[in-house]
Amino acid sequence: MLWIQDQGSATAAAAVPAPPPPLHLEVPDLDRARRCRLPDCRVGGDGRADCGALACPACGLSGWNLVCPDGFDGDWLVRCTCGFSWVRPEAA
Repeated sequence: MLWIQDQGSATAAAAVPAPPPPLHLEVPDLDRARRCRLPDCRVGGDGRADCGALACPACGLSGWNLVCPDGFDGDWLVRCTCGFSWVRPEAA
């Protein structure tokens, strides 16, 4: 994926590489976060960390900060406290 950077009044835009995926951080309690047990564990765009945990693709957090519906009523949208939402990989 490439991000397009506006060059102001210029007619051409420069392609800027996308930032790397966020590191996976576990949130076991409401007041603390810790790095994943796997070194350099990253969260993909689908919301799955390299370790297999469900985590936010925007901020990398997993645990208490996620609202994960069970899909029973057709709702597969996962919500993070950072404000990002995405569809669970199981629903795709």
